[in-house]
Amino acid sequence: MVQEPTLALFLDPGLGKTGISLIAIKRLMDLGVVRKVLVMAPLIVVHETWRQEAVQWSYTNDLTFKVLHGPKIKIDFDDGVDIHLINYSGLKKIRDRLDKVKGEFPYDMLVVDESSKFKDSSTKRFKSWKKLFSRFKRRYLLTATPLPQGLLNIWSQWFILDGGQALGTAFTRFRSIYFDNPYKYKWVLKPGAAEELTKIMDVGSIRLKAADYLDMPPIMYNTIKVTLPDNAREVYKHLLKDLIIYLESDEIIPKTAAVRSMKLRQLVQGAMYTESGDIAYYHQAKALRLKEFVETLETPVLVPVGFKFDYDIICKVFGKELPIIDGSNRGGNKAERDKRLVKAWNKGELPILLVHPASLSHGVNLQHGGSQIIWYCITWSSEQFVQFNARIYRQGQTKNVVIHSLIVRDSIDELVQKVLEMKGATQEMILQQLKNELLKGEKK
Repeated sequence: MVQEPTLALFLDPGLGKTGISLIAIKRLMDLGVVRKVLVMAPLIVVHETWRQEAVQWSYTNDLTFKVLHGPKIKIDFDDGVDIHLINYSGLKKIRDRLDKVKGEFPYDMLVVDESSKFKDSSTKRFKSWKKLFSRFKRRYLLTATPLPQGLLNIWSQWFILDGGQALGTAFTRFRSIYFDNPYKYKWVLKPGAAEELTKIMDVGSIRLKAADYLDMPPIMYNTIKVTLPDNAREVYKHLLKDLIIYLESDEIIPKTAAVRSMKLRQLVQGAMYTESGDIAYYHQAKALRLKEFVETLETPVLVPVGFKFDYDIICKVFGKELPIIDGSNRGGNKAERDKRLVKAWNKGELPILLVHPASLSHGVNLQHGGSQIIWYCITWSSEQFVQFNARIYRQGQTKNVVIHSLIVRDSIDELVQKVLEMKGATQEMILQQLKNELLKGEKK
């Protein structure tokens, strides 16, 4: 990073992306090359990772930080602080200020922590920053999962680095060069395109796998089967029949299919949202199995949930309110609450911690509090699955890690498990898999 003005660090979780970046920043500041740095990162990473990592090392513990988060925060480019930290939901505020800068640009260096947040070039986030990226003299990407949905995701991230020199300045042009569109809603790589794109990425990136550099304890995966109660199974069959009829129609709209399949996902979790926004509860099968399993483990567990009603059902079965990190303001200011819960978990003070993976899937160290995860609501996203599991399976973990998944028999849960094995699965691939599996299940 000291030698290269632009670089992508695609390092597995636990290999020290933050520490490497901090050392590079300090070295560049000592050389007088960099004066001020802007770091974009998920909110909990902003609060829990960068400053905490810096103080652990004598070389970087004198770096100064300011978090640019909250309605009352004032953005002062001349505040004398080395590193400004901004979360992705707050980018508009600082972008509006930077748009008005006419003279010398206040930042010499940009670090995009978890750069997959910019994977979609059609988002307002990317479009609003597109013209600003080149004003940072040095630009770096950090992530373990740069291609969560495949190689289409690389264009916008690479544009941050080189402004379009390698892959072009227009996404549609990039897509037409490297991909074909033989079917509606589906883009597939042209022959040889994957190899060509990999060569381009190799020039501007460093890719390291944890297994090659760290002496890690074993990681195991365990499926815990759950039986759907009869009353819920009847409702499930009705919803399944409607979905199959839709999937067999000539014109399938991905978003509509996703909404219909979401009803199945909700039902296996125990409830469904009605058209009026209310919640209709059907069963507690997963929560009862979770409670039974947690009691046999007698060790701290992280429990990823998916829906708001997951929390209500679990707490009802456990007979008490449980700690949760879910992006809400439940229990007061979410940033302060999340910091408190992360600290308590790592001290071993929490026997169970519920988490929505989108609120805690990047950049947070949880390996000191436990070695077991129970996926209460398994996710479609392979990126989210890998990143969340890496919160405990990372450098510093001393125990065997076990990733459990609560899976309802003969349900969409089993399909989600299969999709997780499809590296780089697109929405279209998921829909096709959904159709194949549901039609196969209907014939049984």
